[in-house]
Amino acid sequence: MTTIAAADLTALSKVPVLQSNGANWLIFTSRFKNFIDAKLLWGHFDGTTTRPSPPAAQAEIDEWVKHESEARNYLGQRLEDSTFLQANTRTTVAEMWDYVSSRTTALSAHVVAAMQADFDNCNCGEKENVRTHLEENLKVKYFALLAVGVTMSDSQYATRIINSLPRYYQS
Repeated sequence: MTTIAAADLTALSKVPVLQSNGANWLIFTSRFKNFIDAKLLWGHFDGTTTRPSPPAAQAEIDEWVKHESEARNYLGQRLEDSTFLQANTRTTVAEMWDYVSSRTTALSAHVVAAMQADFDNCNCGEKENVRTHLEENLKVKYFALLAVGVTMSDSQYATRIINSLPRYYQS
């Protein structure tokens, strides 16, 4: 049985749960990969760390099984229930990751359109903090759009920034 140390739980809690519609895929994958890299488990996700074949020593096989279980547990902790239940039917963590990645990055046109509309309608209120709006709202939405393949020129992005600000910043 795999247990998660308190320090790991704290670090893992900084990784957002992947929303079933994939809306937070960019931030999820960035933080999750950083966490998994720090645990030296990424090979289980990309398939480069494979189960040792005979005549490997039993200790080597047991070590792989332990790390595979840890990797599966970490991923399972950061998936919504419906996604987890579907992904958990896969045999290896690499298969689970491939399923989650494929499912999430193959966003339908209406999800991408909704993300674009959310970006286009993201405006800073008259009494809101402009820095917070730009850094935590608009910029995150911009990078999420880039992650799903939406292209935008620098001038289009600059125009969107200006138009998202309160009127007194625009004159």
